[in-house]
Amino acid sequence: MNLQNVEKIFNSLLKDSLGFEIDIKYDENLITAAAFLQCKGIDDGVFLKIGVFESSAFFITFVLDKLEYSSYVSKLIFDFNAHSKWLNCFIRDDGYLVFEYAIRYTTEDILEDNISFILNEFIQDDIQKYLKPLTELTQAE
Repeated sequence: MNLQNVEKIFNSLLKDSLGFEIDIKYDENLITAAAFLQCKGIDDGVFLKIGVFESSAFFITFVLDKLEYSSYVSKLIFDFNAHSKWLNCFIRDDGYLVFEYAIRYTTEDILEDNISFILNEFIQDDIQKYLKPLTELTQAE
């Protein structure tokens, strides 16, 4: 995939259409776009990172505040993962709550639609029902 074309897609969708302030970086065969945003129903600021490889693989990650692991939190994560078709929830080793769209393959002509779909999926009411209890437990550092 042509990463310069991906940068144009990032700018068109994330910056121009959605109004995000984005930070674009190149790293060998990868381009990433990162932004901080607020989402409806989530009290945390959300760090969004989207990456696309020359091989056409891509990922989307939403990172929220830190969350202390407990059996109750484990149940909430399990419930989220059981009800989300596209996003996987976990706590990173550094304690941050993460929602990730696993690496998939795409083409330039559908990349914008794929990104839009996952961004929309993150704020859907049926997902918010399982997301909100987790975000209410997070703690900003």
